[in-house]
Amino acid sequence: MIKAYFSNQIETLTARLVEQIGDPDGDVFRADEVIVHSTAHRRYLSLAIARRQQIFANVKFSFLARWLWRQIGKVVPEVPEQSPFATVELSWRVFGILGQSSWVNNHPRLSSYLSKADPLMRYELAQQIARTFEQYTTYRTDWLSQWAQGQLVKT
Repeated sequence: MIKAYFSNQIETLTARLVEQIGDPDGDVFRADEVIVHSTAHRRYLSLAIARRQQIFANVKFSFLARWLWRQIGKVVPEVPEQSPFATVELSWRVFGILGQSSWVNNHPRLSSYLSKADPLMRYELAQQIARTFEQYTTYRTDWLSQWAQGQLVKT
């Protein structure tokens, strides 16, 4: 069951979540799923739950885009298990592009950074870019549509 609570204060939402997590009337073998917007938010909630309950267990955090992709996959059988925008998948594709000097040389600041970078630094940059694009699938779909059509985004 989906429960949505709204507030402009994180403390209010956190208190409500902590009340709901680990409900003794629920299935103890099924993880409580919480959708968060960032890794920092996930960490904050993990600590808040642990502080209140003296333990943190059986809670699954998901980002909205990943959660939505899984829900679509349950209804549409042709949908692959993982989104092409999932950070794990996209990181390696971006890593490959960052290794193409013909593309990188057209971007002077990027080229300067990568000229001093080892493969690990290049991969970390690729992960940051992939995480950003994964967030765009939720929060900036209009940008992705414009880019797919070869248009520039005006902000």
